[in-house]
Amino acid sequence: MRRAAITLVSALALAACTKAQGNRDDAPPAPRTTEPPAGGGGATGAPQADGPDAPEGDEPGKPAKDDASMTAHQPPPPPRRGQMSATPDTERYVAWLKGQGKSVNGAADEQTHLRLGDWGFFHHGPAGAPLDRAALDKSGHAVTAADTSAWHALLSTAGLDAAAALPRVAFLFRAATIDPSNAAKFEHAKKITAPTLTASGGTVTFQGWVAYPPSMEPMRITITATAAKTTITHESAGTL
Repeated sequence: MRRAAITLVSALALAACTKAQGNRDDAPPAPRTTEPPAGGGGATGAPQADGPDAPEGDEPGKPAKDDASMTAHQPPPPPRRGQMSATPDTERYVAWLKGQGKSVNGAADEQTHLRLGDWGFFHHGPAGAPLDRAALDKSGHAVTAADTSAWHALLSTAGLDAAAALPRVAFLFRAATIDPSNAAKFEHAKKITAPTLTASGGTVTFQGWVAYPPSMEPMRITITATAAKTTITHESAGTL
C-alpha cells in the first residue's frame, strides 16, 4: 500500500509539471519594442524600418535610397561663371564724383555683375533712387547718358558682344532691356530685333531695344562712336 501511494503521488506531480510547461508554451510572446540608437534614429531621428517593412532593395536599419532626407540636405550646386559675387570697387567712382563737384548721397555702389575688364558701372543714392550712373575704366574714361565722349572706348572693349552690351547701355540710360526673348511683353513685338554691335574703319556701332519707365514704350537706340565723336539716336517702335 505504501509503495502504491508513493507511485500515485509521483504520477500526480509529473502531470502537474507537464500542464505548467504547456501553459508557458501557449502564452503569447512578450511585445518587442524598437528604440532609436543613441543620438537618434537615422537622418530624421525616427526608428528605422526593418524586416518586411523595410523598402525593397534597402538593408534593414538603413535609410531608403529615395528617402527625402537624403536629398533635402544636399549642398546647392556651385554658382555658374558670371554669377559669383565680387567686391565693389567704388573708390574711383567717389573720386570721379568729387571731380564733378558732387558728393556721395547715401552710399556708392558698383553693379559688379556688369563689370567688364577695367570697366565698372556705378551709382549712388538711397535705395530705389540711384543717382549719377556712370561707367568708369581705370584709364580715366567715363561714360554717362550725358557725357558721350568715351563711348568708343567702352564699346571697343575686348570680349564685348552685342548681347553683353545691351544691359550695360540700358543701365546707363536707366532703361529696361528688350530683345526677342521678352518682346511679347511689349507693344510692336514683331519689330523687336536682337541687338547688334559692329566695328568698321574706326567706327563702332551698337543698336538695340530698350524701354523707359513709366510708359515702357519700346525704343530702338543706336550709338555710333568714333574716338572723336558719338551720335546717339532714339526711335520709337510706333514710328518705325
